[in-house]
Amino acid sequence: MVGNINAAARRLRIEDAGRIQREQPEVNEKLIGSMRSVSARLDDSSSELSGDAMKFAENIQGQASSIEEITATMEEISSGTEQVSMSAQRQSELMESLMGRMNDLLAMARDLREKIVSLREEEFTQARVD
Repeated sequence: MVGNINAAARRLRIEDAGRIQREQPEVNEKLIGSMRSVSARLDDSSSELSGDAMKFAENIQGQASSIEEITATMEEISSGTEQVSMSAQRQSELMESLMGRMNDLLAMARDLREKIVSLREEEFTQARVD
């Protein structure tokens, strides 16, 4: 009986091995087909990623150019603002000088008026005495 069991087990192993050998090419074909499918999808994804990377690089380059232009514009504005500030400072100094001269002129006009009034009074007084 043990001999029969061993023989049956050996026969089943041989049958299983034969079945596995017959099924192996089909399994291999399915595996290769699956690998080709995955490879094709990876190739598509790689191409898509490459395209996206190129677009991203172009966008970054465009942004860098925009930043350079903005920086140049800000430098121009800063320079212009500096010039306006210097001009305003100079005008303020000139206005102060002008105001000083106008005050001097006003003081001279008052002195002149006082002298004229004084001379008239003297003439009037002289004329009465005469």
